[in-house]
Amino acid sequence: STGMNAVLTKPFKEEQLKLALLEYLPRTDKIEDAKTSPDEEATVKTTVLQEGLIGDAEILHDLTEQIGSEAVKALLELALTDLRQLHEALKQAFADEDTDKLTITFHTIKSSVHALGAVPLANIAAKLENETNNLQLVRERMPEIESLVERTLAWWEEQAESIDNTIADND
Repeated sequence: STGMNAVLTKPFKEEQLKLALLEYLPRTDKIEDAKTSPDEEATVKTTVLQEGLIGDAEILHDLTEQIGSEAVKALLELALTDLRQLHEALKQAFADEDTDKLTITFHTIKSSVHALGAVPLANIAAKLENETNNLQLVRERMPEIESLVERTLAWWEEQAESIDNTIADND
């Protein structure tokens, strides 16, 4: 498959780079300690997500600077609807074991969520877009995907509300 995965647009922050690399680089303690289990590795990824790195507010801030608050709020509202639909399509494609539909859905998620700051979800979608023939891997990652989708939706709702409040304060 061609295309770019885990794209970082300049300027990017150190946290964005860390999140992008997390998917592709082994942990240094994993190299030194071969006893690291998949559960421990999953715990590290979960910890990163629990530390509030579900979305990059700087991406939304930069976008707001470029196109304005009302436009970003409208984009967030569309993205909320789209991600809910993509999530359902993903679950259906997985249930049907439709690898082509899985690939397309992961690609669409990857492409659409990164622009609105959902870097962790974009990264896992990018990784799984190229792994859909391995349904066992997709099955293992589904709980993580489910969590990321739900947390991304909640984060976007918070951001839209914050923008709403800012617009109301400026009126």
